[in-house]
Amino acid sequence: MTEPAWWRALYDQQVTKIPRIPPFKKKRDATPYIQFTTKPGLEYHVKWSVVKQIAEGFLRKNLAGKKYSEHEDPGELTRYLANTIRAEVEEYFTERHKLVVHVLLGDHNSGGVQTVLRCFWDLNNDNYTSAYFANPSLFCVVMIIGTYY
Repeated sequence: MTEPAWWRALYDQQVTKIPRIPPFKKKRDATPYIQFTTKPGLEYHVKWSVVKQIAEGFLRKNLAGKKYSEHEDPGELTRYLANTIRAEVEEYFTERHKLVVHVLLGDHNSGGVQTVLRCFWDLNNDNYTSAYFANPSLFCVVMIIGTYY
């Protein structure tokens, strides 16, 4: 069975409206896709023992003669400690590490304090360390958390 002439004319009009796709000229450069990594190389792993030593030394140096006073602003001291410790240890992390410094400062009397850190992270690339300092007047706990994203 042959198709009618009007059908052929309609078909030819539809075919001419479909744009022709030119053939691929050249493959795109895939370098950006190859360079993306989901974990750091071995040379970029964080040396957590060094980070802990830096934090402990900083606490000893800055809090050795301090006394806890409710009249002074302890929030200002904790912000200073967190920002300065972060600046000190930042060179040991890559630009893709998210760095969190948590400082807990309190009056050192007969009471006790417990703190917990719970995170959902990659065991191979993310970690934390903590530093502790105490004198007869105050105590300070610093937690440094580094996650790779």
